[in-house]
Amino acid sequence: MYLNNGEMLYFIDQAVRGLLSIGFTGKDAQFVNTTLVAVFNARCAPAAAVVPPDAPPSLQAICIAPDCPLSPNDTCAAYQAISPPAVINNSLAGGVVKATNGTTTHKNGSATTSGADGLARYEYLGVWLSVLCAGFLAYGRTA
Repeated sequence: MYLNNGEMLYFIDQAVRGLLSIGFTGKDAQFVNTTLVAVFNARCAPAAAVVPPDAPPSLQAICIAPDCPLSPNDTCAAYQAISPPAVINNSLAGGVVKATNGTTTHKNGSATTSGADGLARYEYLGVWLSVLCAGFLAYGRTA
């Protein structure tokens, strides 16, 4: 996904708020928050199996921009082939371009945002991540 640290933390926050809004306990929501930060918010994190636990290890870091916290056991060489997504069709992306430094710029130059300032476009990700988290919790309770 190539999110920067501000976007990733917002993404996780929205997922946790989504879980709380559908009745998850604070304890379960905190578990999801801690897990998401530990697994997906560490730049250059080593490959790991997440779900199911017997899956082969794969790279899990979503926050891989330079401002993301570096994993204590970093394996940055494994992430060298990963680059920021390119905008293929500006009309589909609303004329928004995301630079490699994590800065988001509108095609007409009207606004430039970085980190948590420009996160309205990522709100839908919180819903998706809430569903993913619910799956993690459900799987953990049945395994």
